[in-house]
Amino acid sequence: MVSHLVLCNTDAFEVFPPSAFASLQIGVRVPGFLSLMAMLFRVPSFVRSPRALGLLSHAATKEELSELYVRPFTRSRSIRRDFAKVVRSWDPAITQETASRLARYDKPALILWGADDQQLFPRSLTYVQEDQPEAFAAALTQFLLQADASGTTIDRFAREC
Repeated sequence: MVSHLVLCNTDAFEVFPPSAFASLQIGVRVPGFLSLMAMLFRVPSFVRSPRALGLLSHAATKEELSELYVRPFTRSRSIRRDFAKVVRSWDPAITQETASRLARYDKPALILWGADDQQLFPRSLTYVQEDQPEAFAAALTQFLLQADASGTTIDRFAREC
């Protein structure tokens, strides 16, 4: 049973996959596409660009984090195969169904959103936990500490974030 829910920047409703990634659904079906993608991900300027991690995170474009996110993809054919499986499974019906279920969720919930992704934390894109880890951890900790044991939603806290 889920006692608390925290949602970070995410795709929702019919906007899934987001337009920046929609072409991946076609690409993963083209022979050689994933190998080409892996080659491109070996070029640091490409990884930092808005066509790759630069779209998702300021921090993940730094070498250390880029290695964590990118290196396994570039080195492992099985990881690229799994990536293709996930991309082929993308379907807005999944996010729409999830959204309808969330409307009935009656436990404490918090939304943490990166400001450069249009809402909360300054200097954060989609990967808030990478771009602003201290702010992310502080907000999450505060939420969990304030969440009422009876399971009521902490509306005041959600508005303050």
